[in-house]
Amino acid sequence: IREEFHDVSTGTNIRAYHTFPAPPDFANRLRVHLLELLDPLVARLGFPERRWDACPFRGLSMFGLEHAPIYFGREQAVCDVQLALREQARKGCASVLIVGASGSGKSSLARAGVLARLTQDSFDPEVQTWLTSVLVPGAQDRMPCFSLAEALVSDGALPELSECDQDLLDLAGALAIDPALVVNHRLKPAIIKAGQGKPGSARLFLLVDQMEEVLTDPNADEEAATRLFAAIDALARSGVAWVLMTVRSDFYTRCQSFPVLMAMTEGAG
Repeated sequence: IREEFHDVSTGTNIRAYHTFPAPPDFANRLRVHLLELLDPLVARLGFPERRWDACPFRGLSMFGLEHAPIYFGREQAVCDVQLALREQARKGCASVLIVGASGSGKSSLARAGVLARLTQDSFDPEVQTWLTSVLVPGAQDRMPCFSLAEALVSDGALPELSECDQDLLDLAGALAIDPALVVNHRLKPAIIKAGQGKPGSARLFLLVDQMEEVLTDPNADEEAATRLFAAIDALARSGVAWVLMTVRSDFYTRCQSFPVLMAMTEGAG
């Protein structure tokens, strides 16, 4: 900076520079500057211009991963969650719980914000392949651990796991009985294989969205919910998976009655 931006003899600035009070401000300014440099190049090379042709206003609907190009204004929150996930992973339990009022944008933040940044912007340079799975506990009339097993398979995150009902039932049953054993001997090897066998090259990102539904599901009693949280906890502590959860703030008191869930969110979680 002293050599290139200051005139040593007079102490004046000879080039322009910007200061940034926080990481999101730097990210936004960098994006603007890069676009200013790249737009003329794209036009000169004749690439077709990309536009968002649909209505950008979602109303009461959430922003999904596909809406990331038009999701703006939550950069600080996205950055905070990313840094919290990294800190939690460093301490051995890569899990973060987003708590907020109904309609405050938790799902949009998780999907169009955090999930999009992690998988599309290479937040972690060590990860070459992101495997993504989204679990909405009340989306189907199933026991919670079965819904988790189905989410891992149906989203294509772990294609080695069979999609037939019997195999899913076996996997769900094993997750309910001994989740650490299943994660270490079935899920973890499948994740590593997805990274061409190189440890750390692939990582699973599990989003458990609208987690309050497991607390209101008539098919799930407190024991079934505890088993689901134990399975998610085993994934978060596996070293090959990151877990992001969302829950309505009016259900957070209920969440506090599950010790395994509270242990997952200790510290920055």
